[in-house]
Amino acid sequence: MEVRDYETADEPSWLRCRALGLLDTSHGDEARQFKVRTDLELVAAGDNVVIGLLDVAVPGAEATIDVAVVHPDHRRRGIASALLGQALQRLERCGVHTVDAWVRDDEPALAWFARHGFVEAEQYLRIHASAEEVGTVLSVKHGLEPVAAVLHARVERETEMRHRFERVQVCRRMVRVLA
Repeated sequence: MEVRDYETADEPSWLRCRALGLLDTSHGDEARQFKVRTDLELVAAGDNVVIGLLDVAVPGAEATIDVAVVHPDHRRRGIASALLGQALQRLERCGVHTVDAWVRDDEPALAWFARHGFVEAEQYLRIHASAEEVGTVLSVKHGLEPVAAVLHARVERETEMRHRFERVQVCRRMVRVLA
């Protein structure tokens, strides 16, 4: 396995890795059929197939991990840690002071970030409202008919939101300060 920069030729296996890697997580709804470019794009490859990936947005002195995924057949082998280690080295050299990532209700991911020096800095609720549920909180305007919605709320309203909506997730911002 080698950790290297993403190349355009990686896209098919990158997409497969991302889709399968997210499928059994709280981010399963983020599988998509195209690659969105970011500032730092690393892959872990074995036999020219992407088995892990890490994309980071770097708008300035603060960076955000957009996605960190390992193919399910290759988990628990240190691949995500190797990707993160390479990313942190590069980010420090570029003058980045902090790195963050948003994690939904996903205990293994939260534990992984904590093991790598990230601490929780803030929270909010992410609510996936069905067509029936969205009709209870939104009104129809301009001829639009809501069929579903993703809504945010303060975490202090968690109990209320869990009573009103079937799918509520706590999103946590995990932050690591770099040297």
